Amino acid sequence: ARQTLSLMWHGHRRIFLDIPLLAQFLVTHPRLLRVALSGVLAVLVPPDVQRGRLMARNGLTEEQARQRIEAQLSAEKQRELADFVIENGGTLEELEGNVAAFLRQQPSGWSLVEV
Repeated sequence: ARQTLSLMWHGHRRIFLDIPLLAQFLVTHPRLLRVALSGVLAVLVPPDVQRGRLMARNGLTEEQARQRIEAQLSAEKQRELADFVIENGGTLEELEGNVAAFLRQQPSGWSLVEV
């Protein structure tokens, strides 16, 4: 929280917080975070791609990867909770292009000094 406020104070107009379990938190506390966040962006990946990436990166078996994915909020529910969605089923270059396109579409924001 301090770092976020510091960034705002110093005029940063866009601040992204990487919160892996945000979707689960929004289910139980939907209004609490909406006070502090101007929007929620979900980066979603098809389950078969997610499973393959988990197996390759973490050395998991297919069953272990499936269990880990099933323990998370479904992509459909995350999509419902999000204000914006970026699809991440392709290459890293495609993801970077999707993120760049998303950022170009967003307003410049505000800083704490302007409030």
